[in-house]
Amino acid sequence: MTLVRYDAVRFEGVMPEGRTHPLLLACRLAGQSGTSMTKVVKALGSPEVSATRSLVCEVAGNAVAKRMGLITPEPCIVDIFAAAAEAINASLASTDYTFTIKPGPAAGCALLNMSPYTVGQALSPELQTQAVRLYVFDLLTQNMDRRSDKVNCGLSKLGLVAFDFETCFQHLFLPIVGGLEGRHWEPSKSVPMKSHLFYGVAKEAPPLEADVRNAASKLAGTWWTQFVGSLPAEWQPEAAKIGEVLSAIAEHAEEYSKDVTRSLI
Repeated sequence: MTLVRYDAVRFEGVMPEGRTHPLLLACRLAGQSGTSMTKVVKALGSPEVSATRSLVCEVAGNAVAKRMGLITPEPCIVDIFAAAAEAINASLASTDYTFTIKPGPAAGCALLNMSPYTVGQALSPELQTQAVRLYVFDLLTQNMDRRSDKVNCGLSKLGLVAFDFETCFQHLFLPIVGGLEGRHWEPSKSVPMKSHLFYGVAKEAPPLEADVRNAASKLAGTWWTQFVGSLPAEWQPEAAKIGEVLSAIAEHAEEYSKDVTRSLI
């Protein structure tokens, strides 16, 4: 997977949902003129985005989710040059937002039309399958930020769409009191998942261990190398840490599949 890079050219608004208040920016393919397209963008300086790791986790989490069969808005890199950052910050100030963003590469994704997911709503068999995949992915990335009070997913004509990935892999960068109890392929020993939005769905219809094993085994190799090669140079150190974990999980895909089962007991 290779990420496409865009240049931010115009401020269009702010997403009202979410702690990070993602920006809506008109963007053009890097270095090109012509038609612009709207991207959802998280940049340094956005609320709760104070370090590069959040941006790397956002695009890497999105890419890994796609690799594992989830539906997500297509991830990308959006370069915000100094002049664009100045104009965006002026627009933010005029609309009473108190944060300012910094120039540099930012985490972006496509803007999709979707309706909110309502907690407890009936799911078709296909949506149940997608919900279980989302549980499996969030366990693997130790993402505990998808709960009934913050669903971070929606419904579109494509199905269940997952978004907001900045808290994936954060355990690799933030100190954990007492350390992690399990190895990377045993996340159930480190993170409680009973509060996950789709824990009940997954418990009622557990995924086949063979399906989990196959999904986990695809997380390393050429695919990841191509993805990392498309990231900004300053994002490489954080990406390398994530890559090491994905490689370990892929190598121990069998053990991870059993850990998913264990997490639902």
